[in-house]
Amino acid sequence: MDRETINAYLSAALAESTAENTPGFDRYTGVPNPFKGRGPELAARSATKLSPIRQAHREAEPREKDTYRDAWENAKNALLQCGKLLEEDDFAGVLTGVIRAGIRDMNPAVIVIDVEQENLKISAYAREGLISQHTAEKAIDRLLQAL
Repeated sequence: MDRETINAYLSAALAESTAENTPGFDRYTGVPNPFKGRGPELAARSATKLSPIRQAHREAEPREKDTYRDAWENAKNALLQCGKLLEEDDFAGVLTGVIRAGIRDMNPAVIVIDVEQENLKISAYAREGLISQHTAEKAIDRLLQAL
């Protein structure tokens, strides 16, 4: 997967995460505030452009090795269980999704699974700030636990 596609997925996932975690009302009065949340969204957008992308790669054996279809279905179900499926290419054998990991599961990581009958090649890409949260490694660990 190319760098621009990963960057686009990470930007969209981070904007979605920021929107979910920023309430649209004033915490003290309970009155809706249309300007609430614009600061965090702007900060998330600028952080997305400035933070480096960290990556992690790992190989795993599928639980069902009988057929390619069983390995594909198990990997897809594991991704749906712990994250969100973005793309699936059955012909190439590639699944792409987003899993939240890091501290308090706030940082999204893009997961790319290359499904083969004998093994799964898993790659994770995440934005990290000055303090590394090891988001990519934690996302792969969460996926492997779901398998």
